[in-house]
Amino acid sequence: SSFTPHGWAYRAFAEIQRHDAGLGDILGQLGVLAAMIAFVRHVSHFAHVKRDLDDDTARYLVTGQLFFASSHDLANQFEYALDPDNVVIDLRQANIWDQSTAATLDAIHERYTERGKTVEFLGLRKPFPLGRSTTEAPPTAN
Repeated sequence: SSFTPHGWAYRAFAEIQRHDAGLGDILGQLGVLAAMIAFVRHVSHFAHVKRDLDDDTARYLVTGQLFFASSHDLANQFEYALDPDNVVIDLRQANIWDQSTAATLDAIHERYTERGKTVEFLGLRKPFPLGRSTTEAPPTAN
């Protein structure tokens, strides 16, 4: 698609080859690409996680924009080993933008369940698994 950075890069490269052009001919595309990179770096820090702990439950409030640039940081903000057996992750104040965040939420769920802990996600419209496939076999048609 021509609306992706890959599409812009391909068009710029093809333009240079077709017209024996130089850097000045593709400066516009490079400026847009640089602005996109700067924007992604800026908004990747807009996801925040707050942890509250009571006797038997760890509650996490996740707020902000969750997408490929913030997903890695999100996974590292949980206390997997230190949390009690019940964990509630509230995503009602967060915006999930892409599949990489769904895969990150699956990984968070998996890390907790590997430790024998129960995880509940609040604010999701779809049940698990969100991104990755499970080891369970799909239902067979008769």
